Amino acid sequence: IRRFKITRSLEVGCAMGISSLTICGAINENSAQSHHIIIDPHQRTDWQGIGLHHLKIAGFSNYRLIEEPSEFALPKLAAEQIPIELAFIDGWHTFDHTLLDFFYINRMLRPGGILVVDDVRMPSIRRVMRMIHTYPCYRLVDSVKVPLSRKGKVIERVKDLIRPLSKLAGKRISSELMDASVVKSDHSLGLNASVIAFQKIMEDNRPWNWYEPF
Repeated sequence: IRRFKITRSLEVGCAMGISSLTICGAINENSAQSHHIIIDPHQRTDWQGIGLHHLKIAGFSNYRLIEEPSEFALPKLAAEQIPIELAFIDGWHTFDHTLLDFFYINRMLRPGGILVVDDVRMPSIRRVMRMIHTYPCYRLVDSVKVPLSRKGKVIERVKDLIRPLSKLAGKRISSELMDASVVKSDHSLGLNASVIAFQKIMEDNRPWNWYEPF
């Protein structure tokens, strides 16, 4: 947030409010008109308002809480054309739900903006990261890396041995014979991390039939 001078942000998932405190504090340093949107349908129920309590005692007021599931809240924000400069996804951790969060956030995130995703070690989240990595309008800018386990190192070595076969077979054939995670492993793409930050470097102008294996 400090590096890119973010002033308008959004997060999916508040819980105890640790990330909300960090974000609100940082954007407030950048501008007195800063604003943060928090989406958490369970803040006052499952979490008994603890995140809001922490924000209150910290003295922050530069935020808006939306107590709706993100699959309902984000389309409304996108329809209002709410511009954001940073989005933090840490909500429901299934593949389809994380993908849906990203789909609408991508429509609101301005070029130059930052997308941060937590819990990337989970297979469902990691798969979404592989998909985002193929988007021409995004580039990976930072991550909290996770060292490979002994098992992970063995798997990575096996993929290294298989990878030359994909080059010999050609892109089209190899995509039908091998999973994309073998042709380009998470480790080789820099996705072996717990938290990842992407930057949107331009408008998303992919053609209607665009697809890259992920």
